[in-house]
Amino acid sequence: MEIFLSHANRHVHFVRISNTDQDMLTITFQIKFSKHTPLEKTKLMDEIFTTLDLLQKSDLL
Repeated sequence: MEIFLSHANRHVHFVRISNTDQDMLTITFQIKFSKHTPLEKTKLMDEIFTTLDLLQKSDLL
């Protein structure tokens, strides 16, 4: 998790015990879009792909 947070430059984040499963952690962090983004799957994926990819490579997804 530390690797993801440092590589993603996430200074403001929260780590808590999951509400649904006490054996899991929940990570909450802010995502700022680079431009106005419509709420369409492909447009959202274009904006958050890098973050999701880094989460997956860090074995957090």
